[in-house]
Amino acid sequence: MKIRKTGSSESKVSLEMTPMIDVVFQLLIFFMFTFKIVTVEGEFSITMPSAELGSAAPTSENTTALPDIQVRMTASQLGDLDGIQVGENQMKSLEELAQTLKDIVGDDPKVASDVEMQIVAPDNLKYGFVVGAINAAAKVRIQKIKFNPPSS
Repeated sequence: MKIRKTGSSESKVSLEMTPMIDVVFQLLIFFMFTFKIVTVEGEFSITMPSAELGSAAPTSENTTALPDIQVRMTASQLGDLDGIQVGENQMKSLEELAQTLKDIVGDDPKVASDVEMQIVAPDNLKYGFVVGAINAAAKVRIQKIKFNPPSS
């Protein structure tokens, strides 16, 4: 049996590049419009108290009451940290704030868990500085944090 070849023996297969480029651009535009940029949130390293067996309930005899701490933050026109005020103490950095909070609260975690810290910050202050103040409070184990609007 003999196999015959009909037609031209050199059939050329070519790929059209224009439709492939169109599809690639359409996919690119689709992914660009559907891409959602997620902002990174601040990290709160707050340690929760562990339940101790047989610990006494807090009474007026075994707790030391500290007044609430008000942290007033000021901002420059660009939103950078201009100053921090705790009571009558003025400071310029978050490290000084952490040291001041440690001096106020001390090393007792039970006392620190009862203290409430109020942060008063202007609207134009950058969020990172507020997170720094929260982290400074977390270093001394302050767990109750409130945000108050600045008085105008």
